[in-house]
Amino acid sequence: MTTNHDQEIIKKALIIETQQRTAFIEQIEDIELRKKVEFLLQDDQALTEFLIQTSDGSTPIETVSAKEFEAGDRIKQFLIKRLIAKGGMGSVYLAFDEKLKRNVAIKTIRAEYLKNKATQQRFKQEAQILSQINHPAICQIYDYIDFEDGDVLVLELVEGMTLNQAELNKKQKLDVFVNIASALVVAHAKNVIHRDLKPDNIMLTQEGGIKIL
Repeated sequence: MTTNHDQEIIKKALIIETQQRTAFIEQIEDIELRKKVEFLLQDDQALTEFLIQTSDGSTPIETVSAKEFEAGDRIKQFLIKRLIAKGGMGSVYLAFDEKLKRNVAIKTIRAEYLKNKATQQRFKQEAQILSQINHPAICQIYDYIDFEDGDVLVLELVEGMTLNQAELNKKQKLDVFVNIASALVVAHAKNVIHRDLKPDNIMLTQEGGIKIL
């Protein structure tokens, strides 16, 4: 549990100059709090989650507007049709690729992640790696687009339900487990770690297969 006092110390550590940050952290007498600050500063995902969780009711460290798309908006050849879902990383929209004449999923990346240029570059590198992974149980990446309103991923549109919505018998569960393990072997061979593998991020397709998102 992070108290308001702890949050203020963490935020102060984030906004001071890098060369002053080490001395500031060393002055924190609470060892557990010091470890927490060091962990947040070293882990982009944990830092972003902290910023999201503590933004309500407090003054944000830096205000960065996130682009919200509406039906009819365009990103290059992609026509936004509707919002599908919102998640921890961003929003997902149904879109139509007017060039290749197919529906796709457009995933925006939360503005909090894009404030850090190193994090933004990591997303691009991971997208490049994932585009080289070919497995029927892994959602395909079609493109990575960066523009003035933020970065988006163009993904294979997967229609169906998440695993936590599906009622499966023992054989079906075993088949799902085998397919997930097979997909992870391929991903790990490319040095890709999912880091958020859970039923919410695994789709059971209308054809009866699975897709790891």
